[in-house]
Amino acid sequence: MKCLKCGAPIEKDKLFCSECGTEVQLVPDFYSSETVRYARKQKEREQEWRQREAAAILEKEYRSRRRKKRTGIVLFAALALFAAGFTYAAYRGIKNLNSYDYQISRAKTMYADEKFDKALSYAGQAISLRPESLDARNLRAQIYIKKGDTAQVLEELEGVIADAPDNSDAYGILIGFYEIQSKTDEIKELLDSCKSDKIKEMYSDYICDTPSFSIVQGTYKESRELVLRGTKERDTIYYTTDGTEPDKMSSLYSGAIILKEGTVTVKAIAVNEKGIQSEVAGNTYTIVVAPPDPPRITPSSGSYTTALADTHIYVIVPDGCKAYYSFDKPATNKDNLYEGPVDMPEGQHIFYAILVDQAGRSSLLGSATYILTPQEQN
Repeated sequence: MKCLKCGAPIEKDKLFCSECGTEVQLVPDFYSSETVRYARKQKEREQEWRQREAAAILEKEYRSRRRKKRTGIVLFAALALFAAGFTYAAYRGIKNLNSYDYQISRAKTMYADEKFDKALSYAGQAISLRPESLDARNLRAQIYIKKGDTAQVLEELEGVIADAPDNSDAYGILIGFYEIQSKTDEIKELLDSCKSDKIKEMYSDYICDTPSFSIVQGTYKESRELVLRGTKERDTIYYTTDGTEPDKMSSLYSGAIILKEGTVTVKAIAVNEKGIQSEVAGNTYTIVVAPPDPPRITPSSGSYTTALADTHIYVIVPDGCKAYYSFDKPATNKDNLYEGPVDMPEGQHIFYAILVDQAGRSSLLGSATYILTPQEQN
């Protein structure tokens, strides 16, 4: 026997199908009302189950399609936004790349942040966009200074000065660069070659003028005192008196120079507070000091007697000189030093005298002839 519902074989004497649990009809050609109702309800339940299952499958597929659709929309929107952002960023990047103002601004920011490689890159781009920009070229020179690239510093700033001789910033940067390195000669050379009075006035502290001489050069008949002065109160002066060029190792001027007999060439330089040296100034002096005039001797030549109250010989000695005397032979500085009146000797004698100044120069001889006779007795 087979189950009327599922068709599974039913074992003998079984009242229910072992597969689906349906009651076994004992009379094959007869269906009870209960059996019929059960079979109908079972069928309805099966149809309902299948419908629910089909609906669930359809709902699942619908939701899956909606989810995929939403994901696609979101993904599309995200891609669209990304594309728009990328396009805008690319546009801004291209715009900034071709903007001098942006590049120079970034260069200054990177310089302030001590990111010198990036600063150099931005400055270079700014210069490529505007080669005539002195601001960008001066900034690049400052970056080179920070990077220690001396050759590039000089090339950049010398180029700016050549193109714009009145550009004070370039002079200031270069002077500061030399000052850090104690290259005072280079500062002097830079300002000496400058043709702009405005620049020289602006950096006048770095310019040192030659010292002045209190006596003009020439020939003088007596020893003189030479005074040297700097144009600024704190200038230091160095000098030579042998005609050689002075430098910072020469004699330090500290007081008047005594010009003695002979010819001397005095050369001098000034050095200001910043260590900048002036040009060399020099004068030549010739001192020709005449010897003293012959001494004045009193009394004058003549005949005298011992009856006179005063029979002394006097020599007038000027300040700074000494007198020497002798009788009957020309006097020299080896003879008698005159220290006061000399007694006139009896008889006829020639009195000679000379003057010798502090420099050892001797005057011509002075002389007087005296005849001193004794007083006649009554």
